[in-house]
Amino acid sequence: MSHSSRATSGTPLARTARNVVPPDGIEIRLRATPAHVRLIRRVTAVVARRADLGVDDVADLALAVDGACSLLVERAVEGADLLCRCWADVRGVHFSAEVSARTSRVPDPRSFGWRLVRAMTTTATSWVEPVRAAGHPLHVELWRRTAAP
Repeated sequence: MSHSSRATSGTPLARTARNVVPPDGIEIRLRATPAHVRLIRRVTAVVARRADLGVDDVADLALAVDGACSLLVERAVEGADLLCRCWADVRGVHFSAEVSARTSRVPDPRSFGWRLVRAMTTTATSWVEPVRAAGHPLHVELWRRTAAP
């Protein structure tokens, strides 16, 4: 797989979910700075706890969100916003984030950061949209499966 197009692990999320947040989901738009990553991680942990994920699963997902958002912030165009969405359904907790990036390269799937994200989630996907004037739209989608009943 090319670093300039897509890096995936597991099965991609349902494409119908992209850009849609269910009524009980959360959407956050913040400046893409390291200081805001902590807030996004905490909000995701709240959604995961409400979805009845176990304590370890909540911690794993929060760590994955932290890692994914950090990778996006590192690549962000100066002054860009980080747009994050998080919601739960019967299958698990979904998280998506996007930022306008300086480069068209997705996170290196062999890097420690991306390996950590993949290890802490059921599915982790990253891709870049075609170039826009303000940068390269870089996306990350994560999903953590809930425990079977």
